[in-house]
Amino acid sequence: MEQIKDIQQYKELLRWNKSRFDGIQTNCILLSSGMRPFIEEGRLYFESYPEGIALFIDEGRYFNLYYFWNQNAPFVFFHRSKPVLVEEVNNNGSRDACLAETERKLVNAGFALVRNNVQVEKQQKPGELPVADAPQPFRTEDILAAAGLSLRICRDEQSFRQVTALWERYLGSTDVPLDHFTMKSDAVILNAVTAEGMVAATQFWKNSGRSSECRHTVTHPDYYRHGLAMALIQAWLETTEKQGVCRWFTWISDKNSPSLALFHKMGFRQNGRISKQYILEKE
Repeated sequence: MEQIKDIQQYKELLRWNKSRFDGIQTNCILLSSGMRPFIEEGRLYFESYPEGIALFIDEGRYFNLYYFWNQNAPFVFFHRSKPVLVEEVNNNGSRDACLAETERKLVNAGFALVRNNVQVEKQQKPGELPVADAPQPFRTEDILAAAGLSLRICRDEQSFRQVTALWERYLGSTDVPLDHFTMKSDAVILNAVTAEGMVAATQFWKNSGRSSECRHTVTHPDYYRHGLAMALIQAWLETTEKQGVCRWFTWISDKNSPSLALFHKMGFRQNGRISKQYILEKE
């Protein structure tokens, strides 16, 4: 693999690949603005194959594959130093021909389906009580007080290292967040912390307009069954509601019954959107 070192090199790569094959097939938006942060962080790589170019983002434990090429038999030429992950989005239960064909090629090339993720969402309808005023089966402050914890937004490197350690230790390799290298200015990491500053539970969210996406809610095993996940979810809802958010969503594995039950209890419902994750293990 070769590292893409500047945005101009990236633009020329796209133009070159498109000129070779009169078009690009891809599973992602290839806007320069979207790839710029990865280039600046030194995490964007490419490899050239007979069928075209494949882009890889180094995510620490694995490479995330953003591919664009022509036709025929992509994926089969990979040589890699760690697993490669691909995510195929299935919008509201339908798959267009391009995604269905890509899925077949992934399987033929040795990729294994590791997870179906479902999207659950909560929307605030006109006339509904604000989230902060709606009846709850618990009080966030009671949960935190009982565990001797307080909520704190992650703003320093020491706390962020603790968060990263939780993510990498207690999430599966395909669940480690794409934003786990650096603290992002457009995202919030909310921690439940002890008086000594130890992170007992953490949660990541990001707003986009009037929607907010939450991912990577993780609790340290020493604090299991204290209700911290509920407390963090409620804090996310209340905080972002004050910022004008009226739709909240997250992605959960369809086999993760406890998380699905928890979000259902918090008023979330499945909306029909599904994504499939495929992984090619290290050679």
